[in-house]
Amino acid sequence: MENDTTHVGSSVTSDFQFFNYKIDKFVFKMKPQIKNLLISTTEMDNWRFGVKIHNPKYFKKNQVFIAGLDFNMIYVDPKTIDLKKEEQDFDISIQTSISGCFKEIGNAFTQVQILDLAKCQTSAILFPFLRSAITSYFGLAGFGSFVMPLMNFVEIAKDQKDLSIEEIDEEIIS
Repeated sequence: MENDTTHVGSSVTSDFQFFNYKIDKFVFKMKPQIKNLLISTTEMDNWRFGVKIHNPKYFKKNQVFIAGLDFNMIYVDPKTIDLKKEEQDFDISIQTSISGCFKEIGNAFTQVQILDLAKCQTSAILFPFLRSAITSYFGLAGFGSFVMPLMNFVEIAKDQKDLSIEEIDEEIIS
């Protein structure tokens, strides 16, 4: 049988490229109490999640986007937490953030497509890296492993009414 390798050309690669990310915030807090030491992360019913997409920045001269998101988790003990209260000191909480760089290659996209890519798809690309770091941390911290739920970033972006792209005329200097 001959080697049946096919050349992968530009028709199957995206003109919107992801090239780097950093987790820029990772804060874990837990009150040192017996009940917290007995918690297993597999009890997912008591965990609450919050996501906020950052307003992407678009550097026009470089055709580069910087995008990201905040992701928070809290453990809610139904016996001691009043979810109607705004400010609370939760037994266990984690606050994280991730940012990444994306580049538009050429001018293949319409303005509407670019807005969709920057607002929704960048978060969908970045979140698995953050989810991996969180689940690794929880495993190493003695909580055991768990599977975080999948997130629908199209719906999150729709619900986040103040989401907009900041266009910057400056050139990025590397």
